[in-house]
Amino acid sequence: MTGLISVRPGTGRGSAVAMHRISVSLEIASVGLAILGLLYRATLYWQIPVASGEPYGLGDVLDLGFMVLLFVVAAGCAATGVWLSASGDAAARRLAFRPVLIGILSFVIYYFVHPAVPRLL
Repeated sequence: MTGLISVRPGTGRGSAVAMHRISVSLEIASVGLAILGLLYRATLYWQIPVASGEPYGLGDVLDLGFMVLLFVVAAGCAATGVWLSASGDAAARRLAFRPVLIGILSFVIYYFVHPAVPRLL
C-alpha cells in the first residue's frame, strides 16, 4: 500500500525508536527547566527591581515565561508517552509511563514548590 500509512511489518519500529529518543530529550528538558526555574526564583528573581507603583516587574514576567515554557515542554513530554503507549511496539509500551510521569510530575512539583522557594541571595 502506498501513501501515508504503511502496513508492511516492521516499519513502525523506526518511528517508535525516534519517538523514544524525543521523549528522553523532553524528559531531560522538563526536569532541567524545572530546576532552572526554581534556581532563578531563589537567586536572580529577587535582584530584579519592580518599578514603584507597579504590581509586577520584569522578574515576574521572566518567572511566568519559565512556567509557560515548562508547561509546554512537560505537556510535549507527556504527549510522547501517550504516543508511545498507543504505538504497536511492545517494548515502547513498557517504557511509555516514564515520559508521562516525568512530564506531569515536573510541572506539578514546580507549581507547588515555586512559591515556597526561599530567597538565597
